[in-house]
Amino acid sequence: MPDRPKVCVIDDEREVCDLIRLMLESRQFACCIAHDGESGLACIRATLPVLVVLDMKMPKMNGYQLLMELRKDETTKNIPAMVLTGLTQETGRSDDEWRRSIGADAFMTKPIDPDTFLEKVAELTKREVASGE
Repeated sequence: MPDRPKVCVIDDEREVCDLIRLMLESRQFACCIAHDGESGLACIRATLPVLVVLDMKMPKMNGYQLLMELRKDETTKNIPAMVLTGLTQETGRSDDEWRRSIGADAFMTKPIDPDTFLEKVAELTKREVASGE
């Protein structure tokens, strides 16, 4: 059986990580989970996933700092990154404005819609996300 494509999920909220892991594993992805930016960066460098899903507000290294580290490293600079955050709710900026300003490939505000999330995963990984049913 071939290896399942890996997605690195980095969020300090364990419930969010658990939910995303369930959605992705039911669609034949493998997950690497980290709960702070430093551990997440180490996970990314160790596994070279097909996608990184990360929060912006995290301990040790925030999502913006992590993205900057990813983008300046030759081995990780082309890995797609999807940011999930509640941060924009009070700023008035659109998701697309935030995505462009931080260098992410996709940006979604929490709480996420599972169908929209999985559609975006399929788009970013260029893989059909089969139904988990």
